[in-house]
Amino acid sequence: MTRVNIRAKVAMKIGIYRLKDIKRFLLNKLRNINKGLVLTVMSVLLGAFGLWGIFYEPKASISIVNISETNVLDIYEPLEDLSIYFKGEDIQEKNLGLRIYTFRVINDGGVNILQTHYDVDDIWGIKIENGDIFEVRLVDSNSDYILSNLNPRIIEGQSVVQFEKIIFEKQDFFTVEVLILYEKTKLPEIIPLGKIAGIDKLTVTKVQDIEKDDNFISQLFYGNIGVQFVRILVYLGGFFIVLLFAAMIVTIIRRPFIRRLVVAKTELTTIQTAVNAMMVDNGLQLLSNPVTTPTNNMEIFPDFTPAASKGLDAEGNAFSVGDKDGFILYKHDFIADGNDSIQLVNYTATPRSAFYYTADSDGRVIQHDINKVRRRRPR
Repeated sequence: MTRVNIRAKVAMKIGIYRLKDIKRFLLNKLRNINKGLVLTVMSVLLGAFGLWGIFYEPKASISIVNISETNVLDIYEPLEDLSIYFKGEDIQEKNLGLRIYTFRVINDGGVNILQTHYDVDDIWGIKIENGDIFEVRLVDSNSDYILSNLNPRIIEGQSVVQFEKIIFEKQDFFTVEVLILYEKTKLPEIIPLGKIAGIDKLTVTKVQDIEKDDNFISQLFYGNIGVQFVRILVYLGGFFIVLLFAAMIVTIIRRPFIRRLVVAKTELTTIQTAVNAMMVDNGLQLLSNPVTTPTNNMEIFPDFTPAASKGLDAEGNAFSVGDKDGFILYKHDFIADGNDSIQLVNYTATPRSAFYYTADSDGRVIQHDINKVRRRRPR
């Protein structure tokens, strides 16, 4: 018998013994519980849910969260011989910036929003102040219906993105990216448009401000008197349940695992945003040579096309053998000057990522764990 098989059998036996210990502990606790106390707690909980059904009134709510703001190109010091054109304008000479705003719209209320809930005379969407919208894209949603029917579009001359007035069900969301050209002296501002029944005013919140604005006291006492009464009873019932199952919860939950999930989701979002920015910079609709073998090297990801096959740069000059290979995220060569070591752009802070990645031809990033096994894409 090999050493690996012996270790596997020992680990399996240890796991079985731990499960037996947990089972024995829970059975002992259940035998020692006063049955009258259990009946009292159950009665309180049932009464609490009954009161909740009487006093609770679901409310409509939509949250608009500004997830990220990404500069398409970061050049901190102007270069005399460098010109960057977008839509025929030299954005460096005119002190203009090009930025991608990513925001998520969530129905986090207690009711489904129907098409009759929208004001028929108002546009539902967003307006950008201090900037011009050049592109809008629906990038994500947990609803196939929304993906098919939202149809975000730009209203010419108004810097407005209009959405179709869809049926917006509870807990549904969608994520939209907009490409904005703006003067660097004044940052763009996202302003929600439209009126929905039951919602006083739509506002935009930056993702980093959500925790900051969350007041513990206001959250603790949110709701009417009936809700507060039910909440107290539920807290009492929950207290007993927590005591009963504390040992099992401690055994099951592993903080490092949860922390790793958060890190994985954050890094995937960062890498995907970087790929999107790189493709916009280089005018790429598709990646001609996407990386399909998992890698954490951002100097060859997401596309390692040879320099001579990269085509033309933003000024219309052809890349050659002397330029750097690839459409990559770290030390990317976007100027066709025959030199692979100057005027390089970093879309990521470091050349190596914690997780491994592959890419589809449309720029979609796929995350893999350290064993190069594909991970489920987080929502």
